[in-house]
Amino acid sequence: SAIYVSTTITAVGLLGWRPLAESETPLILVGSAILGPMGEALVSALGAVATLTSLNSALLSAARIAYALAKTELLPKGLATVHGRLRTPYRAVVLSSFLAALFTLTSFVSFLAEAASFGFLTGLLVVNISLIALRRKRRHLPRKFKTPLYPLTPILAVLACLALVPFMDPAVLAVSLAIGLLGLMVFLFELTTARTREAAIGGFSLASGLAVLLILYILDVRLGWEISSWAHHVLLACGLIQALASPFCAIPLGEFYVAVSRPLGLVKEPGVVLSSRAAKAITALERLMGILQIGTAPLTAIILYSLTTLLVRGMYMPFMVAPLPPEPAYVPLLVVMCISLVFSTLAAIISGLILVKRRYAT
Repeated sequence: SAIYVSTTITAVGLLGWRPLAESETPLILVGSAILGPMGEALVSALGAVATLTSLNSALLSAARIAYALAKTELLPKGLATVHGRLRTPYRAVVLSSFLAALFTLTSFVSFLAEAASFGFLTGLLVVNISLIALRRKRRHLPRKFKTPLYPLTPILAVLACLALVPFMDPAVLAVSLAIGLLGLMVFLFELTTARTREAAIGGFSLASGLAVLLILYILDVRLGWEISSWAHHVLLACGLIQALASPFCAIPLGEFYVAVSRPLGLVKEPGVVLSSRAAKAITALERLMGILQIGTAPLTAIILYSLTTLLVRGMYMPFMVAPLPPEPAYVPLLVVMCISLVFSTLAAIISGLILVKRRYAT
């Protein structure tokens, strides 16, 4: 960090901030200003070496993170396998390298690079917050290394991470937030019991469907910007289907029928939970709702892709989004729309599968 700060101070002091901000290769400008063509070539060579070193460090860090998560059973246990002779988590290294190579083949390299920077900042933020929490809650733990100037150092680190967030691409923030919320959803899902799990999924599915409908209303009625006639009607239909089908996942219709029927005297046989006729009708209705929910998933995924393309690259897809990129005022709403569509798609699939597979005893 000291080297990075010193280099930045030297570069700004030599050339000023404006030429550096306008250049795609600011350090090469500094090298050229100091040593001429030789300095330009030297900085280019050192930059290539630094890039390879950073790439190697990033891949190994990603592999170690996957290895640690696998050891705590947050990822498949196979990623925690260590090579017999080299003692390295080779499966995690291979997976990280494969994903990195796969991402470089896409046209979103700059977007992914900024997303990686956001992930790095998020990691630093969590580490420093955890440091403060651990020092407060577990004061007597043996510590081989103590942070100098505690608690000033972690507090400044947290503030620095938060200060950099507003300068990032809104689309990067949207995707990163969606991934973070997805992880939070999985974590909370693991805390639920088998009894409450379906209710939690149904409630989440209902909330995401209503969020899509609300944003459609704000965009169209309040702001006068329609995604497109076709996409608008598709999202409206998908949101309504999800809003109608989600309560069936949260509250099993068969159990609700029995709970209502017993006080009314409609269920008289003591050993029978549901009549065969009622069970078939309820199962057919829930299966229909589940199929409709699963059917909405690919449609919302296509529209999500088109909106993400609009936000990231400023390009629109015919029949999907408006023919002109949205004004900056619309960006926050579209970011929230993308997040809602991510969760709506996932919730529709999971909730639909629950409804399709549900059976009742007769």
